[in-house]
Formats: sequence, C-alpha cells, structure tokens
Amino acid sequence: MKQILTFIFSLTSLYVPCQTDTSKIIGTYSDDFTKLELKLDGTFVLSTPDYVFPYTFKNYQTSGKWVCSDKEVILNPDKTPRTPVLTLIERTIDNADSIEIKINYQTEVYENEVSVKKESIDFDLMTLCINKDKNYIHLVHSPKIRICAFAPKVKRQHLLDSSKTIKLPLQKIEKIGVYTYGFDSKKELVPQNKTSNYFEVTILQPVDIERTPRHKKVIFKGAKVFFYENKGEVVTTGLFIPLKRTE
Repeated sequence: MKQILTFIFSLTSLYVPCQTDTSKIIGTYSDDFTKLELKLDGTFVLSTPDYVFPYTFKNYQTSGKWVCSDKEVILNPDKTPRTPVLTLIERTIDNADSIEIKINYQTEVYENEVSVKKESIDFDLMTLCINKDKNYIHLVHSPKIRICAFAPKVKRQHLLDSSKTIKLPLQKIEKIGVYTYGFDSKKELVPQNKTSNYFEVTILQPVDIERTPRHKKVIFKGAKVFFYENKGEVVTTGLFIPLKRTE
C-alpha cells in the first residue's frame, strides 16, 4: 500500500494547478518583436523572430496548445524540445606538426513532426573550447565586426578555410567543447585515443520549419510576462524586457 501511495503521489506531483485565474491571463502580449495570443479554448498564436538562428532576423508565425502550471504558461507541453546531435571521428596522422579539426554542420528540418530534409549550411559563429573553457576560439567564415554598443566584440576569431578545417598547435586533446546558435549549453566531445591529432566534428541541428515552440515556458509575474530565454532558461531579470499586455 505504501508503494502504491508513493506512486500516486509521484504522478500527481508532476502537475501543479495554476495559481493564476486563467481567465485573467487570456489575451494578447507583445513587444516590438514578439506577439503572443493566449485564447480561451486553450490554443495560442505566436509570432516571433527565429529563436534558433536569431542573426537571420526572420520572423515566424505558429500556433498550438497551452496549459497553465503554477505561475507559468507552457506552450505545446506535449512536444519534447529538439536538441543537437554531435558525433566525433578521430584518427592519428603520422608525422603531423599540428592538430586539425574539421567542422561539418547540418540542419535537419521537420514539418508536422516529420523530417523532410537535411542540408549542410554555414554557421554564423561557433565557439570551440580546447581542453579548458579559457582555451577558446571563435570559428567564423568571415571576420565579425560588431559596432553595436550592447554587443561584445568577438575576440580570438579563427577563419575556417574552404575545407572547413582549422589547424592548431600540436597538443594532447582531452576534450573539445562546442557551443553555437541553437545550443542551450556547451556540448563536450571526448576523444578515445590520446594520440589522435585529426578530429572531424559533425553537428546535426534539428529545427521545426515554422519554429514551433516545444514545451516552451512563459512566466507571469504580476503584470510582467517573461518570454525570452538565455541558455535554455526564461530570463526574468534585466537582460530582456518582458512582454506587455496589449489586448
């Protein structure tokens, strides 16, 4: 009986009833970039910039279902967030005087939950950490020059050649950290052979064609509605301005 009660409690604890009257949060919230409409029938319409590749400045409109849990609204709670898949090929080249790292970057596009195509694209900016976080470089296809006062200068830029390969001083590689657009956090790849001096990193980035939100949280704090994320978490402090109710 104790085990049954424990199991039942574990199920019921997964959902916390909304502490906010749902009739009060139904409406439209927006800023200069994003518009979110929460409807009475439990559906939503969302118009927002590309959250995977924000540097494209493309806008997408999508729709789905929403639920309320505690003081959060969750958009499409039944959809699991998509995450990038990384693989590593390594080998040892005799008499090599440097470390070579090749980057293969692909997107896998989904439409109505079905994979419709894979394609190789040039990423805008990627950070590689060699062994330690402080040993980082920024990979680019062309030099990045930022003039906006709020955007930090891109330091330690490393231009990829036509084969998408970089060369580094000869050293033992214990791990390779990778971070780029569409990642919630840095991903680490650990070589199996400590004598390897050639590495081929393949990144497969899954994206929904309409950038459908997947178990996306929207946090309500009084009259403030926090929508934007940083490293996979909704930001409720000064980094991003909250949405305002317009209707």
